[in-house]
Amino acid sequence: MLTLLAAALLAGHAPAASMRFFGTSNYASAADARDRVRVLIDATPARSANIGATDTTVEFWLKADAASNSDGASACPTAVFRGITFGPPDQWIPGHIVIDQDIAGANGAMHADWGISVAPGYIAYGLRGRTVEGTTLCANVPVLNNAWHHLAFQRRVSDGRLWIFVDGVLRATALGAPGDASYGSGFATSRPNSDPFTVFGAEKLGDFDWPNFNGWLTEIRFSTVLRYGAATSLNADVFTPGLTRFQADAGTASLWHFTEGSGSIVADAAGNSHAEVRFNTAGSQPAWSLDSPFAAAGCALDADGDGITSAVSDGVLIIRYLLGFRDDALTDGAIGQGAPRNAPQIAAYLATLDLNADGSPGNSLSAATDGLLIYRALSAQSGQSLTHAALSPAATRSAAQILDWLSSTHGAACLAAAAAKHGAVKSP
Repeated sequence: MLTLLAAALLAGHAPAASMRFFGTSNYASAADARDRVRVLIDATPARSANIGATDTTVEFWLKADAASNSDGASACPTAVFRGITFGPPDQWIPGHIVIDQDIAGANGAMHADWGISVAPGYIAYGLRGRTVEGTTLCANVPVLNNAWHHLAFQRRVSDGRLWIFVDGVLRATALGAPGDASYGSGFATSRPNSDPFTVFGAEKLGDFDWPNFNGWLTEIRFSTVLRYGAATSLNADVFTPGLTRFQADAGTASLWHFTEGSGSIVADAAGNSHAEVRFNTAGSQPAWSLDSPFAAAGCALDADGDGITSAVSDGVLIIRYLLGFRDDALTDGAIGQGAPRNAPQIAAYLATLDLNADGSPGNSLSAATDGLLIYRALSAQSGQSLTHAALSPAATRSAAQILDWLSSTHGAACLAAAAAKHGAVKSP
């Protein structure tokens, strides 16, 4: 029966994944900087991530908590921090740094640079122009609540206007430095191990003990257009962030999905600026993560992580897992095309889930009861069709309660996906 049930499924949805940063500097030298992802922006041929010569939008999904990012300045903008005085375009630096394209000291005297940071009470976006000093734009919006948020930062090249959007709402805008803000190709720098890079998740120069970002990032996209217009009304809903991964288009310079799940390369899905993961010496920071803003809108029973929840893939995987199958016996013929999790990862993921569908005391799990109930629920079955010969003697839930449990524990999308796929209740 399992062989027939494990037929190939529909594909085409991107897997859900992110990168977990830990806020540690691990900074022995610029050449050995760790717990970060870095992108080379000065090279031949020209790197697509070297934005700033045109209008730009920088956006990403972020998740973090306030307690893990509380070492920065308490207010934004910040002119003095840890005894250092900052000019207007650099007053974003005392926050926990999320993206850093700063340029060291005198190297940046005639050179544009920029960066983004967060803290418990604000988001900061600062940019220094090549000929005009620039400014730091602050949005006094708390986003460090251990939930995913979409953040977007725009700059118009003609007048230097900056925008900050939080979950599609315009939270701050001001005029800054106009003109080209890209990294000058072939720029002669005394910092070749830091200046020609954009860094994600940490401060890149290492001159001082700056606060670094502690949390998750995914779907970082650099664009050469103002994606969200030129709104000026603060606190206005400008757009609704989609709960799907970005697609590269004509306005995309670089796009990093963070879906690799292993290795030290984050592919640029739109250009030639592939990123390098700089792990610490233990190889554990930063860490690939299955946490995602998209999973929150989906079903946690998506065992293979391919973005599709189905009885004949995820339901079969759960039954096999509860039968004790592992490795190829667990996954053979039962994972979706392009699924990011292999057999050990699927087993590890399922071990974190509540699979006690019938509510038996002591979390007693069985493929013949709990596995079959989950499979049937993902097949849009209900009532007697759901529970017939599938309840253990110690079961505490009725058919309706099992469906309520599945929806509340693993997401309403579990049942919505089943209904959409099957259209009606089926018999066993």
